Amino acid sequence: MKTKIKILLFLFNAVLVYLLIILVNSEFQNHHKTNPETLSVSSTSSENKSILSILKDEYEDLYTRSSLNSSYKEDQIIDSSKIEKDPGVLGNFDTISNVKSDLFVASGWLLTQKEKPDYIVFVNEKNMVIGAGVHGINRKGLSEALGKKDVDDNGWIGYIKISDKNMNIRALSKIRGEDEYIDLGVFNK
Repeated sequence: MKTKIKILLFLFNAVLVYLLIILVNSEFQNHHKTNPETLSVSSTSSENKSILSILKDEYEDLYTRSSLNSSYKEDQIIDSSKIEKDPGVLGNFDTISNVKSDLFVASGWLLTQKEKPDYIVFVNEKNMVIGAGVHGINRKGLSEALGKKDVDDNGWIGYIKISDKNMNIRALSKIRGEDEYIDLGVFNK
C-alpha cells in the first residue's frame, strides 16, 4: 500500500513539474514578442509617444539592460567614419512594417564574436537617427539556421518614426564600450 502511495505522489509531482514547465515557456514566449505583425496598435497607440517610451513599455527588461536611456538622441547625426562593416558579425535587417501612421516596427538578428550588442539605432540617408531598438529577442530557429548552439536570443526589434515612406533606412548596432557602430544593412521602404 505504501508503495502505491509513493508512486501516486511521484506521478502527481511529475505532472505538476510538467505543467510548470509549460506555463513558464508560455509566459516567456508571450513576454518576448518577435513577430512585428502581431504587435497590437493599441500598445503603441499614441503618436506623441517617444520611441524610448514605446521600447520601455514593450521590452522593459531589454530596454533596462541597454544604455539607450542615456545614449539615444533622436535627430542626432552619426559621423559616417564611425559606421563600419565588421566581417566578424553575422546579421540581417529582416522586416519593417507600418504599425500606425508614421510609426514602423523593424526586426532582424545580429550575432557578433564581441560582446553582445548594447542597442540598435536606425538612421536615414543623412545618418540622422530616426529610431531605436533592443537586442536579445528570441528568434526561434536561428541556432538551427546558423548551425550554432544557443543563439536563438540574438534577435532585435525596434521602432522608427518616418514620414517619407520611400526613404532608405539603415540599421546600426552599438556594441557596449565601443565608439563605432556596426552597419547591419539598408532597408529600402
